[in-house]
Amino acid sequence: MTNDTEPRIQGAVLHVSDLERSIAFYTDLMGVEVARRTADAAILATRAGAFSLALRQRPVRRVTDRTVQALVWRVATLDRLDRVEQQLAGLGAKSTRHVLAEDPTTLVSTWDPDGQRVVFVHHDGEQDVPRMIPPEVFWY
Repeated sequence: MTNDTEPRIQGAVLHVSDLERSIAFYTDLMGVEVARRTADAAILATRAGAFSLALRQRPVRRVTDRTVQALVWRVATLDRLDRVEQQLAGLGAKSTRHVLAEDPTTLVSTWDPDGQRVVFVHHDGEQDVPRMIPPEVFWY
């Protein structure tokens, strides 16, 4: 059960080396749209208007230039996870799939155009939080 008075994560902010390339990657993959735009930044949101990702163009020379280790997205069904893998292949992005038998959890891991790790997680159950933390989420 969620408590609407408690703080919840609104989204994530990423520095990217090429704003147009990153907008294309995330809008194609996630089905989000550009909700706000400036010359060097964009806010991407769902069609319903929920904020999900802010991008700002800034040189990203090393992994340590980023403060986000991974963006993790929950996927409701294994069929949808399969479609995510197909979308990634269509975008030319390599991905790996890990199946964890102990929780039944399935993860698909990839990298965006700037090398930012993006993980898609499907786990059985109605809760957004799995019963265990898969160590694969923290692999870099």
